[in-house]
Amino acid sequence: MLAVVILTKNSERTIEHTLNSLVESSYVPKEVVVVDGGSKDNTLEIVKKFYNKINIKKYTQLEDVTFSETLVLSLVETVRQMVRTAGMLYELLLF
Repeated sequence: MLAVVILTKNSERTIEHTLNSLVESSYVPKEVVVVDGGSKDNTLEIVKKFYNKINIKKYTQLEDVTFSETLVLSLVETVRQMVRTAGMLYELLLF
């Protein structure tokens, strides 16, 4: 399973190309985590256009949380989801 984490902040000029590259790749990631550092441009609107093309999980920076803390929280959630999926697959294999 491949997960991709993309860090953004005011990335409207580059985010569409980045996400298109993932959609068109020979191995599409299981999920894409977009960690946004409080963009003031159209970055998140562009990300929303890809929701039906790839599995995007978006995390934005909260007011009282640093960008690094937001990244760590998003990575923890991604790993938690991966472990949960692996656990379900393991249970299916046992029965």
